[in-house]
Amino acid sequence: MEETSTGEGIETVMDAIRWASAKAGINEVVLANISEAQKFIDSFKANQYPINVIIPWTMNGTTDKNTGIRNAVIPFQGWVIMRTKENQIDYRSVKVEDLYIQPMRVLAAKFIKNLLKTDVIDLQVLKVTDTIKPEYFFLNQQLMGVSYNLNLPVISNVC
Repeated sequence: MEETSTGEGIETVMDAIRWASAKAGINEVVLANISEAQKFIDSFKANQYPINVIIPWTMNGTTDKNTGIRNAVIPFQGWVIMRTKENQIDYRSVKVEDLYIQPMRVLAAKFIKNLLKTDVIDLQVLKVTDTIKPEYFFLNQQLMGVSYNLNLPVISNVC
């Protein structure tokens, strides 16, 4: 992937993910479903967090047989998570929102915003709806953060 500050020139969804994650301030990108992620999540060092865990995606789309242009939608989902500083955490505490959830919510929103700036995005789609929600199921591994979902409109030339 050629280094870019604008998202221009990025040709693959994976390169767009790497670029958007880095621009958002996310240190690592991992492709895994949630059960796989929980198996290897302990292998990350503290300085590698926050991480962006992305479920390998499916593309649904159409290809124009005359131009070779493929317009597709990726039902995209993942998590932005960080390691907690405490061994035991009261997930009902308000400080959980301030210390762990809100910072990951901001990173997820920045990641999505940057992802939508890349050249793999279908420019004919003007608005993309996303959902960012708090996640607590990583608590047994001292991790907290958010999950995100969006229907990512992508375009590619398959000729």
